[in-house]
Amino acid sequence: MFFHRSELGIIAWHIFRHIPNYVVAGFAKRLSRMLLLAPLDAQEPVLGLIRNLMTRHPNVACLIHRDVPETLVSDPYDENEPCLSKCNALNSSLWEIKSLQKHWHPNVAKRANFVDKKLQQVESFVRFRCQDELFSNMMAKPFGSKEGSMEEKYSRAQVCLLPISS
Repeated sequence: MFFHRSELGIIAWHIFRHIPNYVVAGFAKRLSRMLLLAPLDAQEPVLGLIRNLMTRHPNVACLIHRDVPETLVSDPYDENEPCLSKCNALNSSLWEIKSLQKHWHPNVAKRANFVDKKLQQVESFVRFRCQDELFSNMMAKPFGSKEGSMEEKYSRAQVCLLPISS
């Protein structure tokens, strides 16, 4: 069974290596456009998937390093075009991911930082988490848990002001 799966993996690897660049670019662009409206539990894994696409297909990395269009209208990508060869994704950029760097959730913003870094050599692990797990993780953190929160500073100041008894 293991050898059968590994054989399928090798076959899939060869197939995916020979996909035309316009197909990969169109797929990555559509995924990044959908990220703008995607639920939180889908954003981190899809960002990882796009990052892995750029790793596996370095010829499409031009989408990351291209200048961001001034307006949505000036983006050459046609999202209404069903054919990936005609949607003009290779002439566009992944500005959607750049905008996710300002996301309210720190994990999504951090995951979107790959567009500012050098292209990785090895694909990263893509982890899917459900909304319940994300919510539990957020609720487990104390409110205002940033370093040096006001409560911590106040507590430390009170301890320092206490008289030392002899």
